[in-house]
Amino acid sequence: MEIADSLKEKGWTEQEINRVSKVFEDAHEVKSPRIMVIDKIVYWGGLFLAILGNFFISVLLIPFLILMKSYYLYLALLFLGITFGWLFSVLINDIEAIKSGQHIVAWIFIPAVGIINVYIMANLSNRIAALMEIGTGIHNAPAVSIVYVISFMFPYVLSKWLKRQSL
Repeated sequence: MEIADSLKEKGWTEQEINRVSKVFEDAHEVKSPRIMVIDKIVYWGGLFLAILGNFFISVLLIPFLILMKSYYLYLALLFLGITFGWLFSVLINDIEAIKSGQHIVAWIFIPAVGIINVYIMANLSNRIAALMEIGTGIHNAPAVSIVYVISFMFPYVLSKWLKRQSL
């Protein structure tokens, strides 16, 4: 049952119900400075955690990059990218609920950081594998970075596509 119907049953007039509805609509549009600060803290805190998580994933990839051959490595990259991308997609969708428009910065910045991190870690693991004389071969750092970032972005792109399909 809607609030307007409930208020009608309690004997409220149409004018009173419209005034209350207007107050509720205005309350959703206008945020206090305290709420705006909290929104920014949530946004930048989430962005920081995403960057930190992306760095953690790229460091976690070093043993995989050293020990795995290309086929298995790319499967591991897909799994890690999609898993972490799903978590990030949930975070971005929550941020969109708080304030639209700010998610664009995150979706430009985080993949760029991911490409750089994974590229550096792929080069580092290639050097470590060469020093340790491990025969898994040299991995193509740009390809490794691109596979990770595409799989990382896939859950968000899929969620947006599904949302548009349901409209």
